[in-house]
Amino acid sequence: MYSDLSFDEMISDPLIAQLRKADGVSTPDFTRILLSAHESYRAAKVRKMHKSHADQFYRAIGAGELMVPREKNRDADETADLVARCAQWKATMAECCRGA
Repeated sequence: MYSDLSFDEMISDPLIAQLRKADGVSTPDFTRILLSAHESYRAAKVRKMHKSHADQFYRAIGAGELMVPREKNRDADETADLVARCAQWKATMAECCRGA
């Protein structure tokens, strides 16, 4: 069964060590390369996640997506209406329960 290697496994793997040696890459340099690649990948994922969450937020408040004009979506409008009514019902119930 195949599985990805962890950072520690990549650094200590004998085959990778032979390839590094043939390419003239030291262990500290290889570690820096791995960490740099990891940071670049992580930063790209975070940027993508932030854009997605921002788009969802603006759609939820009715402003559409940031970059793409919003198309009329009846299901989404009905869902937003139901969510608003549920929130109103929850607030009414909480108020009633406080008075009881």
